[in-house]
Amino acid sequence: MKQYKLTILLTTVICFSTLANEGETPKFKEHNVILNYGPFASKIKLTDEQSGKSNDWKKLMQSQLSKEVNFAGHYRLYISEKGELPKDCGVNGWVCGWVVDKLSGAIISELPMFNGSTKYYSTIDNGTPSPDPFSAEFYPNSNLLWISGENIPKSKVGNISLGDKKCSNSAYVFDHQSFQNIFQGECEIDNGG
Repeated sequence: MKQYKLTILLTTVICFSTLANEGETPKFKEHNVILNYGPFASKIKLTDEQSGKSNDWKKLMQSQLSKEVNFAGHYRLYISEKGELPKDCGVNGWVCGWVVDKLSGAIISELPMFNGSTKYYSTIDNGTPSPDPFSAEFYPNSNLLWISGENIPKSKVGNISLGDKKCSNSAYVFDHQSFQNIFQGECEIDNGG
């Protein structure tokens, strides 16, 4: 009888501690990875689809191989700024990003999928494109990525409507091929919509 009560007590404690942890936000230290110092690839490897991207994009991706690791141990996470890649990201305030594997030279992934798109979009209250509300936090020795921003579904890119956009604070874990969403919270950005 004592063992039965002990089993019930342990089961109850485990259930409550699991429920208590369910709402916690992921932390970078919980997703540490070993930092790699090379040797690294010297030439970028493009897929057939990536070969069709702009020359500016190809030059930026190649330049990532000569820069220090900034994400998940041996990767370089590049995020476009100020509309510098209009042919690859669009001209309406889109923010794009790619993960470059410094060991192989391959471009592994785009930014994580959110609201049906890997391109993030932000507007101020009068509808003018603005990259200010987008932010990403990541570190060389962690495979966790926090993104705060908004986007609209890929199907609506040409017909942007403020009602289509969604904003989120999201955490993703990169598994060496793709991003897995492990947390999504309400957006703190108020754009008047």
